[in-house]
Amino acid sequence: MPSIEAAIEARGAAHAGLTALITSGGKTRLYPEVAEQGATLPYVTYSIITDPPVHVMAADKESQARVQFDVWASSWAIAKQVRDQLVACYDRLKGTFGGTVVDSVVCDNRGLTVQPEDASLLPRITAEFTMTYYLT
Repeated sequence: MPSIEAAIEARGAAHAGLTALITSGGKTRLYPEVAEQGATLPYVTYSIITDPPVHVMAADKESQARVQFDVWASSWAIAKQVRDQLVACYDRLKGTFGGTVVDSVVCDNRGLTVQPEDASLLPRITAEFTMTYYLT
């Protein structure tokens, strides 16, 4: 069955600008929900906030996922570079990725800079996308 997670990971691993920033040792640091313990910076986590089907008369053929990406880095400058490549990677995307047919992707929010309460915490930028994909 098609999944938006498969599309996100396949596209992220194939985008040269993004992988140049978040890949080392052949491993792309794009994680669902949370990063692995001790992950090398910078990295990106993503969460599927909502994933409702698009209702039509005969059957639900599409779903419209709301996806939140969080960029984690050692500095704001690096976080912004990664965020820019996330937008370049996914915004206005259409095609087949990871076996999932993606109809459209729109960047709804290029990034909210989340200021940590504690200066020792990592800089984080949150970006949001709406991803429409086919269920069959």
